[in-house]
Amino acid sequence: MPLTNLRTISTRESYARLRDVELKRSENSGLFTGRDLSGLAPHRDVKRGSIAIGYGVDLLNNSMPQILAWYTRAGLTLSIGDQVLLQNYQAAKTEQNKQAILDQFTPLPNGTDASALFAAVVDDFEQQFNTKVGFVMPDSQERAALVSIVYNRGIDNSELAPLLQAVRDDDRAEAWYQIRYNQNPLKNATDPKEGANGLANRRYREADLFGLYGAGAISDIDSKGVLRMFTKYRDLSFDEGGIRAYEARFSPSGPNAGSQIINARILPARDHLIANFAEGQPIDGEVLVGQD
Repeated sequence: MPLTNLRTISTRESYARLRDVELKRSENSGLFTGRDLSGLAPHRDVKRGSIAIGYGVDLLNNSMPQILAWYTRAGLTLSIGDQVLLQNYQAAKTEQNKQAILDQFTPLPNGTDASALFAAVVDDFEQQFNTKVGFVMPDSQERAALVSIVYNRGIDNSELAPLLQAVRDDDRAEAWYQIRYNQNPLKNATDPKEGANGLANRRYREADLFGLYGAGAISDIDSKGVLRMFTKYRDLSFDEGGIRAYEARFSPSGPNAGSQIINARILPARDHLIANFAEGQPIDGEVLVGQD
């Protein structure tokens, strides 16, 4: 059964506005705020190991016809020279051809055009997301978070499989865990410039947008699911996806993440189970739920 208890958004416009704020500031915060317009030109995208333009539009891992279609839909012109640069790279994926794109590809004229190109690209990702997940998820905070991740990681990325399966299985707690702790491919990078911290912050924000708890009151089933997830992952090693180990390296409560540590996130579920199952006995430690 697909994910239930969605925190739906009443209009498509409101949904798109929420989605776009998260995506744009995550893909290019300088361009989004107008503080740094260098993103209008092609630039190296260390998180993807590619070259992007504007709000994360990948120039290397999409075909020239696809990019041309996005430009046309955005009311922009992809010059013959730019098309040749892309075709040259597709024919021979060398560092020289990659550098030629960085040096010679035409920058976007302004932030408005960058937004128009982004809109054309994200519309395609919305449709691809429906196909990938296998059902049409209503406009909601959950959908906005998932589309942000898919846009960032790529629709065909095999590492998305556990997350999307949890969404199909209506396992909200597992999906939340996958977003927050298991979608940072740079987590082992030792150089801060490689973007591991920034990607961790993004995933914390997306997990909060998705929500550990759905709409409405917390149920027994919801609470057990949250504590079951916590019990399963809390003490694993960093390389195994351990929650405490990950948060020890990447703080969720920093200003760029704006989240809370795991103990605060699971507290509503913990309190619910104590209130309903402790039979009046005081419990001041952790509440754990087995996998069965």
